Amino acid sequence: MIYWIWLSQIKGIGSVTQKKLLTHFGSPQKIFETSTEELIEVGGIGKTISQHIKSADLSKASVILEKVQKCGVNFLAYDDPLYFDFAKQALRAPILL
Repeated sequence: MIYWIWLSQIKGIGSVTQKKLLTHFGSPQKIFETSTEELIEVGGIGKTISQHIKSADLSKASVILEKVQKCGVNFLAYDDPLYFDFAKQALRAPILL
């Protein structure tokens, strides 16, 4: 879950770009682990966005995850079978509910 939170918090990247990256790489963790050069190969991902991705660390996501777990809140990721199909059809549907 931490990689989903990480991806949802990257500056300058909205849900459309997040889904484009997920389609290309398969998972938030793979996006996190990929190189700047590989990121730039994805259409619409230039040098600036790839730098934002590579400079984002997991510590902020870790803090968020810890806080919501203390509150008893659960996340629903875009790839979860419980994520509503009709919501996935919306262009700007968030990757994390």
